Amino acid sequence: MRLLVEKRYAEAQAGFEAALALDERLAEAHNNLAFSLRMQGREHLARALRHYDRALELKPDLAQAYLYRGVLFTQMGDLTRARADYERLRSLDRHRAAQLEAAIERRAAGDGSAGVAPQYE
Repeated sequence: MRLLVEKRYAEAQAGFEAALALDERLAEAHNNLAFSLRMQGREHLARALRHYDRALELKPDLAQAYLYRGVLFTQMGDLTRARADYERLRSLDRHRAAQLEAAIERRAAGDGSAGVAPQYE
């Protein structure tokens, strides 16, 4: 996690990949790997999405993964799926739901930024 805080995303990616090589069923590792991939640029978004999906398959109540995947959908311009994640997130974590809602609203208004706190962008 320190590497994520320090924005050393490629190094964090390697660490999460190593953890998943030992145990593929670690939902949080999939979520954090997806985050580290997403933060490295658009060319990594499809792979990040696969890991968010896997995290939620393993742990359907992982609120952070809904927030991060929803932000990814806003970055991809897929507001329909971002809103679906928002709806699910509302029942899990209202604070994170509000962050995702802000990202969706900004994107819908034509602002290309994710619209959430910098640690989620």
